Amino acid sequence: MHGTPKAEVDVSPELVRLLVAEQFPQYANHTVSLLANGFDNVNFRVGPELIARLPRRSIGAELIRHEQTWLPKLAPNIDVSIPVPIHAGQPSDAYPWPWSLVRWREGATVDLAPLNARGSEQFLQFLEQVHRAAPADAPTNAFRGVPLSHRVEAVEDRFAFLLENTNLVDGAIESIWQHGLDVDQLSQSRPRTWLHGDLHPRNVLSHEGELAAVLDWGDMCAGDPASDLASIWLLFPDNALSLETQILSSMRYDGEQMRARLRGWAVLFGVLFASVGFTDDPRHFDVGRRTLRALSKHGANA
Repeated sequence: MHGTPKAEVDVSPELVRLLVAEQFPQYANHTVSLLANGFDNVNFRVGPELIARLPRRSIGAELIRHEQTWLPKLAPNIDVSIPVPIHAGQPSDAYPWPWSLVRWREGATVDLAPLNARGSEQFLQFLEQVHRAAPADAPTNAFRGVPLSHRVEAVEDRFAFLLENTNLVDGAIESIWQHGLDVDQLSQSRPRTWLHGDLHPRNVLSHEGELAAVLDWGDMCAGDPASDLASIWLLFPDNALSLETQILSSMRYDGEQMRARLRGWAVLFGVLFASVGFTDDPRHFDVGRRTLRALSKHGANA
């Protein structure tokens, strides 16, 4: 299936006003307006300072629980603003899943307002702060931080779709994916660290060119940081090579094996965004297009 998944529950401004009034009556008089629909959650602006974050599919309920449980524990180690829930909403007769109220942050997503040089440095620092050893009870994710071999079917399906409908998949892209897969299968071990899990330009907030916040932590999990490091190609396609080299110089990462794996993940995310966006979301498509173009041009270079 390509395109944004359909909502399983219609989350309307009226429903959000009802939930807020019932559970957090101190905000009952605040205006409510739709901000954005994601794959799993929908966000509404609540008054001048809050965002209501609600699952639109059952899979999103577990992701909201992850944020409510773990973000307060991660936040002290992270300098940039992250959406630690300030109120945890509960299921009710009107709505079946947990939901959150988080703090509003000023800015624009990076696909619309790119980070400048200072913002790029802040983002690399953020990656190193997040990628700390995860505890044994940290959540896992079947789609993030796993061996690339677990994602072969998803990538090949999207290769086929894009080959039929676009010119974004070429020999270079296929070679980068295969090299990442080969190296990953030979890797003796992979670090098991905390991951954001969904670091793409529409989940990263910029303000006056600097890093303002990193949003949407529903996919946070423990796993191989290569899937987070791939975000360098999504957020900074024009200077990904130099930023990639800069962060891989850290003793924290395993050099050339990590480079191959993260580029494999970058291909995966590129084809995911391009295929979904081709169907119904031009902004997603543009993220995928720019990522795949950058990888095709530069990704074979060490």
